[in-house]
Amino acid sequence: EDIGSAKGTNSLLKQNVKTVNHFAVGDTILMQVYQDSGYQSVPYAPQLMAHLLAVNTDFAHVHSSANISIPNATWTTLNFNTEDLDSNNLYDPASPDRLTAQADGYYMIIGDILWTLAAAGNGRRAARIIHSSGTEIARVEIASAPLTGYSPTPVNNPATIWYMSAGEYVTLQAYQSEGSALNIYGASTVPSFLMIRLLYE
Repeated sequence: EDIGSAKGTNSLLKQNVKTVNHFAVGDTILMQVYQDSGYQSVPYAPQLMAHLLAVNTDFAHVHSSANISIPNATWTTLNFNTEDLDSNNLYDPASPDRLTAQADGYYMIIGDILWTLAAAGNGRRAARIIHSSGTEIARVEIASAPLTGYSPTPVNNPATIWYMSAGEYVTLQAYQSEGSALNIYGASTVPSFLMIRLLYE
């Protein structure tokens, strides 16, 4: 079953496939790429395979359904108004800008931002994940932005694995230097923020 896809026609194109789905114990995930001859499985890529274990863990996925205006040259913390998944109160609507660890452990943390296209296409587009200590723990940056009518639309996807103690939290911030305020798209999937506590033996 196809649970997520990304398409493009450029000769050099970064593609990000993201999905949230329910799996049964023992299910696996396989990534495929499409070329002229059809879909081919990606070989020798264990990081693209997941064997699901019969364990419980903490996880949350949130997004904003409305556009978010980002001022020029100002790191701005994003608020999220929709809770898609939350196993253990990692998200609190009273503090909509953060995901909070409820137990000690290593967490996989991923942000996803989709920028609107600007008329001038100037400046940088960036996103970063900030720990509650004030430490920047992940950043993705695009040096220059496409003009209106061009593609691909600028996307920032910061991600990291970080040890957190119970009560510590992370936020997702955005930055742009277009010269005036610029929107991040708000829709059914973006911008989004995901955190999962990793279990290992």
